[in-house]
Amino acid sequence: MVNLFESWLQKAEPNPDFNTFSHVSLVESADNRAEVTTALAHRIFVYHNDPEEFREYVEKWGYGETLKQLNSRPQKDRTRKGNFGEILACEYLSSVENFDIPVMRFRWNPNPDESMRGEDALAFKFSESENEPSEICVVEAKVQSTLNKTLTGKAVRVQLGDRKFPRSIKFVSSHLRQQGEVEKATAVMEFLNSLSPFIHTRSDFLMLVTGNQPENPFEVIAEIELADMQLTATHLHLSDLSEFINALFEVEIDVDLI
Repeated sequence: MVNLFESWLQKAEPNPDFNTFSHVSLVESADNRAEVTTALAHRIFVYHNDPEEFREYVEKWGYGETLKQLNSRPQKDRTRKGNFGEILACEYLSSVENFDIPVMRFRWNPNPDESMRGEDALAFKFSESENEPSEICVVEAKVQSTLNKTLTGKAVRVQLGDRKFPRSIKFVSSHLRQQGEVEKATAVMEFLNSLSPFIHTRSDFLMLVTGNQPENPFEVIAEIELADMQLTATHLHLSDLSEFINALFEVEIDVDLI
């Protein structure tokens, strides 16, 4: 599987003026966009659909009917943008920061064209030792044609204001049990157990994707008193943002190649 953050996106040097939170500016290697398009389209498909389930129905119905009835990729431009941001955030956390994204929640959205409620995503690092903390990372993603500092600041303040453990934990645990991953489901629920002998920590991750190139995308965050919030903010500028995202969601997928 193509590692998007080796072949397509690179990290720029951090801005030393922003020292109250971690921040990462991602830079696209535009010459490599065409090379990663298929891999990225496949990842988008997998986040929305179970390939094994899809293969079974392709054998019964053929591609045309299966794609029309079962494909959970959204059609609305706004939902596509939001989902793209969440997927990119999850791919970064899993491939760069070694987090586990145990449930691809878009697969269970009963209305694919509407955004799901709850946190954008939950990522985990599970420790097997009582002396090493397990970590839960709460993900927020914003995809904007032009950076909206007001909405960006609001997103951070919402994360800052809700320091309880996330509402989506039970959703993740329940679907892990349905998938037969009982041990991991139990580990997820341990984050709600105040009497657990294991140490649990929380971090927050914000993914900003914009169609413009703002001079200081993290400036509004630096103005917020973050207290003990362990925040990592990332920004990525993509030219032709809407066209690129819509093209990715409309790629015809051969599930035998995934």
